[in-house]
Amino acid sequence: MWCGRFDPDPVVVQIGLVAMGLNRDAPNLDTMRLHVVPRSRDGARWALYPHFARLTGVTEADIDRHGQPLRDALAATIDFAQGARLWSWGEGEFNLVAIRRHVEGIAASIPAHRFGDACTLLLKAGVPIAGSHRTRSDGLVALFGLDSAGRRAHDARRCAVG
Repeated sequence: MWCGRFDPDPVVVQIGLVAMGLNRDAPNLDTMRLHVVPRSRDGARWALYPHFARLTGVTEADIDRHGQPLRDALAATIDFAQGARLWSWGEGEFNLVAIRRHVEGIAASIPAHRFGDACTLLLKAGVPIAGSHRTRSDGLVALFGLDSAGRRAHDARRCAVG
């Protein structure tokens, strides 16, 4: 993760979750997208950057209407997962969620051993390691030939293969 001198702290704005079946077709059993109110180190509400809104389609109105504190979004994530392992593309749980939990004073509600890097899943599915290195989160839908239903490239649910 690169953080320049004047870059803002990393913030969580959306969490996309997909429950996938483990049979050959790997059907999506359920999806959930959570909006999180972005906060600065001192707890002030951060405005969304226009580039972020263009990439994700998430707007200030979405955050105003559906945004929740990170603590609540993590609790909803735990409920959604129902004890299953959580796979993150690029170790987002370390590079983003852990930082935000620290900044917001939230105890680790999901043990680290419950997370895994989704690149491991690609390797198990037979994708060569070079292919997994070239694949970004917004390319997973195309890689698996799934319908993205018109979602933007960085819609959290689309990045979660759904």
